[in-house]
Amino acid sequence: MIQIESKRDCPSEPRIRALIAARAGDAAAARALLASLGSGAGRTGSWEWDGDVRPIIADTYFELGDYPKVIEVLKDFAPPSFSSRGFDSRWVLLPRVRLLRGQALERTGQFAAAAGECRAVIDRWAGADVELLTVVQQARQRLAAVTGTAEGR
Repeated sequence: MIQIESKRDCPSEPRIRALIAARAGDAAAARALLASLGSGAGRTGSWEWDGDVRPIIADTYFELGDYPKVIEVLKDFAPPSFSSRGFDSRWVLLPRVRLLRGQALERTGQFAAAAGECRAVIDRWAGADVELLTVVQQARQRLAAVTGTAEGR
């Protein structure tokens, strides 16, 4: 992302720049950019995506080590709020969001809830396409870690 950002004519949206800063180790810049999101300040990109930005914001907080904030941001990211008519990109993001939320729950000592998120990924996507197999494998590993068993069950 850093390489792509450096080659663009105009800067990315603040939420993307915040994630880039967090991954580059610049916590102060990442937090300042996250703070600007609430006020609507700093919108300098040539376009603005109006999709669900919570996964990007939560990923940034995870990179910053603010696990309670990850949980807060993703608390309502769940199928009951998704559309079942037409395309809703949140369905595509759900396995990765569940894994991220599970990791944040694990880091805050909420092991039963973390195990539940991991099980949801495994139960729903174990037979999924190759692209999701790494997410399922990570969920299995995290489930084994939080339950203390080889199989995670």
